[in-house]
Amino acid sequence: MRFRAVIVAAALAAALVGESPALAQSCANGEGVVMLLGSSEFIRDGQKMHQQMYLSAIHNEFDVSAPQGERVELWVSNLAEFKSQIEQVSRRCRIKYIMIATHASPGALTFSPDTRGEEAELLQLDGTLVSKLAPLAAALAPGATVKLAGCSAAARCDGENFAAAVAQTLLARGGGMLEAERSDQNSLGGLTRTFGMRASHKIRVAVGGALHWDREPIPHAQCREILATHRNRLLSAMPRCTSGEVAGIARDLGSVVEGMDRVGDRLRGALDLALLARYNSEIDRMPGVHKRFACLANAATPLK
Repeated sequence: MRFRAVIVAAALAAALVGESPALAQSCANGEGVVMLLGSSEFIRDGQKMHQQMYLSAIHNEFDVSAPQGERVELWVSNLAEFKSQIEQVSRRCRIKYIMIATHASPGALTFSPDTRGEEAELLQLDGTLVSKLAPLAAALAPGATVKLAGCSAAARCDGENFAAAVAQTLLARGGGMLEAERSDQNSLGGLTRTFGMRASHKIRVAVGGALHWDREPIPHAQCREILATHRNRLLSAMPRCTSGEVAGIARDLGSVVEGMDRVGDRLRGALDLALLARYNSEIDRMPGVHKRFACLANAATPLK
């Protein structure tokens, strides 16, 4: 039977008042909670048809892929609620499986606010990702599974960096597996059972944080070359583009490239999460840089 019950945040919080965090070490049945945690836009009144189809597909995927155990379904509108709901559930039972269902883009999950006009909040690989996620590692049971069910979250170099950072931050303590989508979802109206996860990356995390990929990520040299190419084009344009800001951007890009050269392979061994975050921030910045400085128009190529 498809799981449809929604446990609202207020009821859950009331049920957990006064419970000791020590109870997170085990459950009554000794198994652990199975959790669906999604962006509340999918259950909002008046949602668009594509969101209704997406919600149906989310439930299908959860029904098919989640293991047996106590099931909890929660919907949140921002990162603060995302964090607090995981922490509240874990006060009585650690989480052995969590499917995080949001809209996404390469390297980011999107949480939509309840109030119209407010900007969506992103969970992405930047300087704050580790501080946001590290406190939640204790909520996950040993050998837990984390599924990022959002379009293209693990696509391109920046998406793979993001998936690796989330996996190591959340699962290094007890090991487990992270699955993240590399393409747009292809399930319509819940008619297909897979929700498009066939194109996903599966990353197994050993205790301590070593990552083992089920399929080879994009070669390190190819990701490094994306930034190196843009840095070189900026430098070649400097006789025309005399802005000191352009020169500073070129130096920033060069610094990241040099850092990637030092680590040798960005996704093997001990990850340099700060370096991966710098890579992703430069990837995000480059389209805006080329658009802002008209003199760079002929020196820019689209990011791949």
